[in-house]
This record gives sequence, C-alpha cells and structure tokens, in this order.
Amino acid sequence: AVNNAFCVKTRHPLAVRYNDTSVLEMHHVAAACALMFGEEKLKIFVNCEERVISTIRSCLIACVLATDISSHFGDLNKFKGRVSSDSFLKSEEALPTDQMLLLQVVTHACDISNPAKEGWVYMRR
Repeated sequence: AVNNAFCVKTRHPLAVRYNDTSVLEMHHVAAACALMFGEEKLKIFVNCEERVISTIRSCLIACVLATDISSHFGDLNKFKGRVSSDSFLKSEEALPTDQMLLLQVVTHACDISNPAKEGWVYMRR
C-alpha cells in the first residue's frame, strides 16, 4: 500500500495526473464517478434531475477529499470554529455549508477510525 506522500515523491502517474494534490482521494472519487456515470449497468441516477446529480457529485467529491489526512488539522479547526458559534446548523444562510462540513467530518472520522479498533478487527480482510 502507498500513500499520497509516496506517490508525490516517486512522481507516480496518479500524482502527475492530479498535480500532487490529494492524489489517492482524487483517484478514488474519479474512479467512483466513472463507474456511476459511465458504466451503463451502473447508471443509478438516470431518473434524477441534473440539479440532484450535481449536488450528489459535489457531496461525494467533498467527502472523499475530506479523508486526506494532510488537511486534518485545518478541517478540524474549521469544524471547531463553526461548532463553537451559536449559529452552527441554525443559521438559514449557513445551513448548507454547515451540513456539508458535518458530512465531511463524519466521513473523515470513519476513515481514520480503523486503527482504533481491536487488532483482530482492524487486520481482518
């Protein structure tokens, strides 16, 4: 297994493709979107409005990119700042942004939680 730093340092083709930015996350979201929107048998959004598809895709991209550990502390500080405000998830104009931030934090928490599991659960394949 490799990580983003390794890909960048070795000039892996994915690092070159994604300009050394969230290399593996960009690859994962691109592969997921290629399947969801490219494979005929997997086109699960055929009956959705373009507005809905665009929202889903934006959410998917934001959540997957939130799993990049290099942005952990910046994202955590942003979340702490919003949660400490009296308007978090209450302000009508900030609600969509707060909801997206919350989705990103939950996705990131799920991503980094594996090492906290018991060894036999973590190592199970």
